[in-house]
Amino acid sequence: MIEVIYGLLAALAVLAAVGRRPALAGRLLVHCAVAATVSGTVAPVVWGGANWVAGATAGVASALVCAVIVWLCRRYLRAAASAGAAPPRAR
Repeated sequence: MIEVIYGLLAALAVLAAVGRRPALAGRLLVHCAVAATVSGTVAPVVWGGANWVAGATAGVASALVCAVIVWLCRRYLRAAASAGAAPPRAR
């Protein structure tokens, strides 16, 4: 279920970015990252039968990857907004 949540949040963030709403897109990206981190933490333990150390390690790795993605997206959205341009639309 959590995978559906972060998938929907990611899709909404993309739509917000394309719709020229960078503040909303940034907030949705953060929520998506939290959901992906929770999923990355819980999955090895629940589905893989691993111990909690493996889950914690996977959670830290998920959080780091998500943090980099959110940072890059926010940086792009900020640069696009300050340049007076919107993120490019898909053709």
